[in-house]
Amino acid sequence: MTKFMMCCLLYAFFIVSIFSQQDGQSVFVKRIENNFYFHGPIDPIANLESKGEIEKLFFGDFNAPVEFSYLPAGENAAFRPPSGFRIVRDSLRKSYILEVKYVSNYAEASEMASMKYPSIASGSEWAGMPEDRRKQIINHNRAAFAKQQEERLALLKIESSSIPISNQFAEKLYQKMVSFIDTYKAKGVGTLLVDDNEVVFRNVVGHEVWSLSIIHPRDVALKMTDLCNQIVTDARANKLVEKKYISALH
Repeated sequence: MTKFMMCCLLYAFFIVSIFSQQDGQSVFVKRIENNFYFHGPIDPIANLESKGEIEKLFFGDFNAPVEFSYLPAGENAAFRPPSGFRIVRDSLRKSYILEVKYVSNYAEASEMASMKYPSIASGSEWAGMPEDRRKQIINHNRAAFAKQQEERLALLKIESSSIPISNQFAEKLYQKMVSFIDTYKAKGVGTLLVDDNEVVFRNVVGHEVWSLSIIHPRDVALKMTDLCNQIVTDARANKLVEKKYISALH
């Protein structure tokens, strides 16, 4: 085989590899942990270590039997801000309540945080920029982004609504989510893309808390995400029809 043909084949393989990697697979973390910890002779403390900052704003006091969080990245948050729900027992523990959480001012909080701690845009100047100036910009932006995140979290307004739901709907959703977390497996090499959305599914199973965090949900994970997002949308609009979801959860 000539060197020319070898180069063509390697080039074709390289191009195919690039496009297959761009298609990629979801990146995920699955965790099983203790639901509670004992710290000396005191009451148990809820294990919240698997929860991110916005999840803690939503559901930071304990782990509910069912929790779902949608955490968009970058510009995606302008179209659908962070939101989620959890299912809890009422005060008499006789029925279930769907608690819906959502951020009502994500775009405004992000803009205010960016204005308070601005980053430096280099643009076309980057190519000819001295190395020490590049490092200065990188360090500045790294610190600015961290401060923006901290400021954004402090400014976020969390709205909440509660809807009584039937035992059948609550138990069907619980069973579906537990099964989904238990059977979810990697189907390829995980690929991180810019501005990927993250979703988190969480259940309390016995004395354990199961969590599944997925970046860029696809296939079955995307279907489960869409179903949970639709529950949030319908609940916020007071249009939650349980029969529709009970049928979908079979």
